[in-house]
Order: sequence, then C-alpha cells, then structure tokens
Amino acid sequence: MLSKFGVTNLCHETRQRKVLSRSVHHLRHLRLSARRHLHVFAESAFAALGISNKLPAIRGYLTLLGAFVLVIGIAYVLIARGDLQRNADLILVGTLYKLAYAGTAIYYWAQGHLPHVVFGAIFGIADAVFFLLMAECWWTLKKRIKG
Repeated sequence: MLSKFGVTNLCHETRQRKVLSRSVHHLRHLRLSARRHLHVFAESAFAALGISNKLPAIRGYLTLLGAFVLVIGIAYVLIARGDLQRNADLILVGTLYKLAYAGTAIYYWAQGHLPHVVFGAIFGIADAVFFLLMAECWWTLKKRIKG
C-alpha cells in the first residue's frame, strides 16, 4: 500500500516529467525556428546596414554564430534566475564570452576590418561594459564565498 507521501512524490515527479517534456518540445520548435530566422535575419540585417556585399559566401557561419548567441542568452537567463553563488563558475564563463567578443570586436574595429562600425561601436562597447559589470559580480561572489 502506498503512503500518502509516496503518492504525493509520484504525482510531483509525474508533473515534473510533463513540464520537462513540454519544455523539450518547445525548445525543439524554438531551435528549428531560430535556424530559419537567423539565416534570414543575417541577410536583412546586412542589407539594412548597406553591407550585403560583405556577407560570407557560406551563410552557415552567421547562423552558427547566431545560434551561439541565442544559447548563451538563454544560459544568462537561467544563471540569473538561479543561485548566483552556486553559479559563480558559470558567471565567469559568461564574463569570458563578453571579454572575447568585446576584445575581438574592438581589435578589428581599430584595424578597420569590421564589416560595419556598429559591430564595434555598439556591440563591442556594450559587451565591454557588460564584461566589467559581470567581472565585478563574479569577483564579489568569489569574495563572499571565501569569506
């Protein structure tokens, strides 16, 4: 005979599995939709900036970069919703991603090799600011964990 606690746990576990199943289903649709939109978005974004001639011959690179940005954005949301102290290492990874983009964008902007100034002046500078904020967050968390 199942105790009330056993039945409650079984019902809770069943609900969790249903939620997880729905989430996986929605993520599959999001991933397929994102693939289609990232390909089209790159072309329209480059056209709006007047740099259609600078699109790479193999569009898959832009789609892959867009997919990385989407996944990293989802990770940032999940990290922010969770326990920041427990996620300190993930915050460090996100901080390093910001440094990587900002450093790369600003370097190529200074060399004059960006397809458009917006990639350095807006996105590069924004990521540099977010790098500083996230680094400060990580540093504060690390001090709090040790102390």
